[in-house]
Amino acid sequence: KLRHLYTTGVIEISYPPYGCHVCILNNLQTICGLHLFAGDEQVLATMPNLRKLKCRLLSNWFPELDFLIHLQTLNVSYEKDTNGRVRFPSPEKFPPNLKNLTLSGLFGLPWTETSTLGRLPNLEVLKLLDSD
Repeated sequence: KLRHLYTTGVIEISYPPYGCHVCILNNLQTICGLHLFAGDEQVLATMPNLRKLKCRLLSNWFPELDFLIHLQTLNVSYEKDTNGRVRFPSPEKFPPNLKNLTLSGLFGLPWTETSTLGRLPNLEVLKLLDSD
């Protein structure tokens, strides 16, 4: 029945190895403090009713989140990778019903790349922060 998970630090959740039981967290609506890596979309797929996600990513990767159809609030903190550049996602990777988006640690993202955000159909609030 867990609905909201908040952490004071950053946690990593690994997807179980092949053949192990996968727990689907249908009631989970909020998770704050998750560190995501390439391929962790399958971890998020176990949380189909997520409405709020606060996570940390490496700046050279962005997860495909379009399957999180209930997600309305997304807060992403980027960690600088070795080349220091943010690889900005295409609009198709964002959840379709996203209303609130906070991006921090963008490390000199060119303004032209932010035009992607203008193509998010339901976005109402946008926060671009320098760092955490």
